[in-house]
Amino acid sequence: MTTTQPMPPPDTEPNGKAPPMPTMAEALAALARRFADPDDHGKCFDTGLVARLRRLPVGGPAGVDVWQALYDGLGADRTDALLSGRPPDRVGAAWALVLHGMALMAPEPHRQGRRAGEALAEAGFSEIRLTQLLRADADGFPDHFATACRFLRAKGEDVDWTEFGQLALKRLGLSPGYEAAADRIARDYVRTLHRAAKQPEAGA
Repeated sequence: MTTTQPMPPPDTEPNGKAPPMPTMAEALAALARRFADPDDHGKCFDTGLVARLRRLPVGGPAGVDVWQALYDGLGADRTDALLSGRPPDRVGAAWALVLHGMALMAPEPHRQGRRAGEALAEAGFSEIRLTQLLRADADGFPDHFATACRFLRAKGEDVDWTEFGQLALKRLGLSPGYEAAADRIARDYVRTLHRAAKQPEAGA
């Protein structure tokens, strides 16, 4: 008589252990990919969910669609582990903004290694707008962030969401280090413009 081994429950490894907690960067990359590429089970976020994430009120609470995207995109155990210990009054709004931004830039928001400052500079995002984004407080940041996402989408640009998404999560208080993240984007932006201005001189 042939016996079959029971399948491990969802969100477990083949050895039955819980999957390791993803880093913030790993979670952002996994979620961004789900807007374009199928996961291991051939699944992308369905178009209805993406449309609803795109219509989220900027700066609003998470709601069902945000939690659905997180739990579908990362799995229940990984999502719970990722959110554990985060400020409960901030976590929903922070991830809502990130997923809203990804949806605004869908169907292909993510390109690994594409630094946000470079993308914004090459797309023609103005220095004034970038300054407003990076200097905005937690209340004003979501509107400026959504504007940047819409601008990049209109210009056909994508970014590395492991960097751009962490800018939003840090600004809304889920992790420290916002000033360093903002300064890195500003530096990449200025360096990209500087190099572009030097190119005509090199060819003269």
